[in-house]
Amino acid sequence: MVMGMEDLFALPELPETSVLKTNADIVAQLAESISNTDDLELSKGMYELLNKHSDVVLETSQKIMCKYKMHLQSVK
Repeated sequence: MVMGMEDLFALPELPETSVLKTNADIVAQLAESISNTDDLELSKGMYELLNKHSDVVLETSQKIMCKYKMHLQSVK
């Protein structure tokens, strides 16, 4: 296992980073779960959750960019 610099020093994580990581992980897990199920209703429910968490990632990213004066916009 390779350790990164952040593993050696306990650096505080910004709240935005935590939100992005958590929701990005959820999006990845939901996408994998959708691809592994044959239940159409379950897939639809997970897809709705995936969209909600994707929206959180995009909205949080936009707020971070504005906070740091990064005038970029997401591609839709």
